[in-house]
Amino acid sequence: EDCASRLKPSGHFNFATDQDWYAFETRELFNEVESLKSVYDEGVVLNPPDAFPSLFMLKWKEMGRSLHYQRYRKTGPRS
Repeated sequence: EDCASRLKPSGHFNFATDQDWYAFETRELFNEVESLKSVYDEGVVLNPPDAFPSLFMLKWKEMGRSLHYQRYRKTGPRS
């Protein structure tokens, strides 16, 4: 809810981790926030080509780890 309240309408929130269990746990939490909708049908995408490049993402790729990526869009008004 805190993330959603800080986003403008149609704003995006990106979440990435190299841990699958953490990705799926956070997906469940994000699904409880009514004003955030996943841009991906599956919710969690493995190594997407359109992932926002972060320092940790680049580090994980160098280490041969997979990236579990989520992107949410705010659908409601700013709270």
